[in-house]
Amino acid sequence: MVFRRARPVCRNHQDRRKIDGSQGWIPGLHILGSPNTLTSAGTCRSFPKAKGNFRGSTLCRAEREGFTGCRMIERYFSVDIETSGPIIGKHSLLALGICRCDDLTRTFSCEVAPISERQDAKAMEIVGKPLRHFFDNGEKPEAAFANLRAWVSEESISASPVFVGFNAAFDWGFVNWYFLTYLGENPFGIAPLDIKAYYAGFAGSTWDETRSSQLPVEFKAGMPHTHDALHDAIEQAQIFNNICAAQRSKR
Repeated sequence: MVFRRARPVCRNHQDRRKIDGSQGWIPGLHILGSPNTLTSAGTCRSFPKAKGNFRGSTLCRAEREGFTGCRMIERYFSVDIETSGPIIGKHSLLALGICRCDDLTRTFSCEVAPISERQDAKAMEIVGKPLRHFFDNGEKPEAAFANLRAWVSEESISASPVFVGFNAAFDWGFVNWYFLTYLGENPFGIAPLDIKAYYAGFAGSTWDETRSSQLPVEFKAGMPHTHDALHDAIEQAQIFNNICAAQRSKR
C-alpha cells in the first residue's frame, strides 16, 4: 500500500515543507510539477541528483541517481502457493498467485512444472489436481520465476516490495528457494510479513486465535478459501487490509 494524495507525488522521498504552518512534515512525499520543486528541464530542485526522465510526473529518480537520504516507501504483495508437499527443495511448488494489497486487480499467477515426482497425498488432495497436470501444463521454474520477478519489479517501481503471507514462513520459504535456485536473487529479500503474527500483535491474541477460522468476522475477507492460489492471495490481502484499517482507526 502506497500513501496517496490527490496531486501527483514522488512516492519515494521526504518533502520538507510544512503543512498549513504546522510543525510537522509531510511524510514520505514530495510534490512534483510545482515551480518550487521541478525546473523546466525536469530537474528536481529538492533533490539535485534526481535529473530528468520522470515517469509521467509522478516518479522521482533520485534513488537511481545515487541519492540515499530518503525514506523508501513500501508496497505490499499478498502471495499464496500450492505445493506437492512440505519439504522445500524436495517437494514442488505447483501454483502461485500474487496481488498488490493496495489494488486487488493487479495480479499475477502461474502453474509451475514439478522438480520431482515426490508428492504428499494430503498436499495433493488440497491441490485438487494430479501431479501429471503440472508436468503437462506448468511453466519451467526458471521461466515462471523470471516472469514473476519482472512483474514484481514493474508493480513496485519507486517502492520496496514486501512479501505478505498468511503463515508466511511456508509460502516465503518455497518462493525464496525457487528464486535463489533458479535466478540467484529474491526481490522480496529475507523478511516476509506474516499476517498471523501481525494480527497477534495488533489484537494481543493467542497463536491459536490467529487461525483464519478463528478471526473475528470484521477481519475476514467474506469469501471462501478455495486453495486456488490467486483467489487465496486476494483473500489474504483483504484480511491484511482489514487489520491495517483497524490499526489506523486506533491511532
